[in-house]
Amino acid sequence: MFFKPLLPALLCALVIFGLCLTPAQTLPEVGVVNVDKLVHTAMFAVLTVLLVRGFHKQSRYMPLQRHFLPAAALTGIAYGGILELLQALIVVLNRSGDWVDFVFDSIGAIAAVGLFKLPKRAYLLQ
Repeated sequence: MFFKPLLPALLCALVIFGLCLTPAQTLPEVGVVNVDKLVHTAMFAVLTVLLVRGFHKQSRYMPLQRHFLPAAALTGIAYGGILELLQALIVVLNRSGDWVDFVFDSIGAIAAVGLFKLPKRAYLLQ
């Protein structure tokens, strides 16, 4: 039963995929400076929390279950990098890959894993 615990993370990844690869002209304009960076951080923090829970609860791949925190962080960071590369390579979207966005994707993933490292946060895994 590998995919059932990871279903929320997979759905979140699909939503992020859709948002990151939506043509730029169809996205709403927000008047707040650098709100984009906060959104990137939040999206990848949520994704990584869901990955942590899914990797921890799945029982098919024991190394993944045993090392669920670094696996979730690396998966979130890699996914952010892949999406930024896709934005850079697919010209029709009128989007551009941005290393700063990738940095904020990574910050979100690392912060989410850090949340699980705090004392008495085991309830997050239930």
